[in-house]
Amino acid sequence: MTRRILLIFAWFGLASLPLSACASSPKMIASFPNQDSPGADMDPGLDYNATMTLEVWNQETASKQASSLVRRWGGYVENIHLDTYPGGSTTILEIAVPSRYFYDLRQDLLNLGTLVDEHIYGESNPRDHFDDSDPYSYLSLKMVSGHETPPSYRVPFWSHWPLVQQAWMNAVKIVRFLLIAAFGFLVIAGPLFLFGYGMYRLGKRSNRNG
Repeated sequence: MTRRILLIFAWFGLASLPLSACASSPKMIASFPNQDSPGADMDPGLDYNATMTLEVWNQETASKQASSLVRRWGGYVENIHLDTYPGGSTTILEIAVPSRYFYDLRQDLLNLGTLVDEHIYGESNPRDHFDDSDPYSYLSLKMVSGHETPPSYRVPFWSHWPLVQQAWMNAVKIVRFLLIAAFGFLVIAGPLFLFGYGMYRLGKRSNRNG
């Protein structure tokens, strides 16, 4: 009987392997110039990863602008790699950004130059209801020189929203900490103060009666 139960569990385990592999394998969402670029209606249930090549006027300036945009959208640059070769160079930025801001960051990066090629992959990542942390998307941005004139680019005012949101969350955490600290002080110091005040009044009354 025990052997039969073990065989049943083993069969279910083997049968679930192809399903889990299919569920976790990323699928191609867009490939420029072979396909149209994705729109704002990208599936929010997927985590996106991408590779992108931009033709820019100045790689150093564009790299600084890209790094600034990444920070504005709550992400960070994991690595910057400069490749030089006879006749030119390329700059590659490895970027991580919260998945919910992937599309917004991508749209801002496109304003830095001309898109040469792009590949976007979407991967289903089941969310843990007890984990409120943001999943991250990863983007490899390659920059090559080619623009004859610098692009006219202004940072959209809504790009500052993640910074405002982060500042608000930090302020809420600070206020919460101060409230908890004040409550803890009252809980601990309050009874001690009342006890001390009561002993003081009792001592004064005893001295008066004596």
